Amino acid sequence: MAQSSPAAPDPYRLLIGVILVVVAALIMVLVYTTVSGPYHVAALLWIGVIALLFALVAYIARSLRASFTTASLWSWGFAAFGFAVLFGTLGVNPHGTLSSADQILGLILTLVTLAIVVAGTGWQARAKAATAQRETERTAWASKPAVSALDYPAAAGPTSPPAPAPEEVRRA
Repeated sequence: MAQSSPAAPDPYRLLIGVILVVVAALIMVLVYTTVSGPYHVAALLWIGVIALLFALVAYIARSLRASFTTASLWSWGFAAFGFAVLFGTLGVNPHGTLSSADQILGLILTLVTLAIVVAGTGWQARAKAATAQRETERTAWASKPAVSALDYPAAAGPTSPPAPAPEEVRRA
């Protein structure tokens, strides 16, 4: 199957993406406003995690189509926002509410998650390149004329040299 890039984004997909962003923004504002005082750090951490979850939802929506769509942009946008909020919150530690151990553990978990995302992206890029190569080879093979069974060398005769004549048996 050859992949074709769409000339213009589908308006319904764009609308779904905008709705996804509005819902995400409302959830994040709700989380930030319900958590008060020095616990805003926890709210920021939750907002980062929620953004990564929305990135996962957008990625799954994107993976349902073979072509590059607006869902891919939403996925990368949410992932970048989520990682920026997590790294910023854990690195800066406003109000000093996180202990050093919590800060280091959070940074390690965020780095591991980022490494998984980068590895998955590399794997997906290699898989797409391999698929494109297979499609090119299939197209080239399909354009060749069919070969008759009589055209193979095996159809012309035996492939091994004739066997030597048996030697005489000596009787002693």
